[in-house]
Amino acid sequence: MKASNIIDRLIEEAGKLPQVLAPVWSDKQQKVIVMINGHPYRLTISPRVVGPGWYIIEPISSWEAHPIREAYPYEIMTFLKHLPRLMSISVRRFSRYSWLTYPFNMGDAKQRFRDFQFPKPAYMVKDNLEPFDVITCRVMGDTLLYESKAPIGALYHMREKLKEALANKKSEHNIARANPEFRMVYNILLEEVKRRELSTVEGKIRDSLEFLGAELVSYEDRGEDYLVRWKDDHGEVHEVIVSRDLRLISAGICLDGLENEQTLTSTVAVMKKYREHELW
Repeated sequence: MKASNIIDRLIEEAGKLPQVLAPVWSDKQQKVIVMINGHPYRLTISPRVVGPGWYIIEPISSWEAHPIREAYPYEIMTFLKHLPRLMSISVRRFSRYSWLTYPFNMGDAKQRFRDFQFPKPAYMVKDNLEPFDVITCRVMGDTLLYESKAPIGALYHMREKLKEALANKKSEHNIARANPEFRMVYNILLEEVKRRELSTVEGKIRDSLEFLGAELVSYEDRGEDYLVRWKDDHGEVHEVIVSRDLRLISAGICLDGLENEQTLTSTVAVMKKYREHELW
């Protein structure tokens, strides 16, 4: 019997199959991969779910499943803990709920996941990440699923120095003490920064915002500075004033005198933390 017919036979014999959990990591994604009785199945969710997230679905044939509800946190944790873990470093936002990542230990990653090409996107990212964060991912087939941030301990100071060096566009020899994997992430990001420098004013502003997943609404050249309106991933519009080199002048909220330390890119992260009451 063909594997594609097994699920139909089980449905016929049992009336229906147990509900299963499925990750949906893209607004355009309709098909999901699930495990049923030890067999992987690619099913089409119909009707399509509202947006990216973890869902409980009910298979109704060998190719289709109905969405039932969003999964509870304990169900997601149970699902993830059975998948292989890969420690990674966040590079930059890839899409609304995904980040480009690079292995924390490339030797280990190459040994266990030989067919993977890095950097590689990790999906289902709902936490507020920044470049050089250490994260844990789970591997499902050829896909990385984000699990959580990892404690960085002694790596904290190195990460902060890398962020400072990147802000000043320092070359690789200035970060010689960094681990090889962190140096690779740094070089990827440095190339992004250099590419932005070649862009138009609008391109630079747009790239600075999209670096952490924000969207440019409009900008106004006021001679000495720019008035920038941008939208976060919740659809909320913010208005900030930045200098000609895209350093923050005013964010419209109290940052306890830290305005001069922020760029347009870092302001996106600061506003996210403010929204989550982390600065309160």
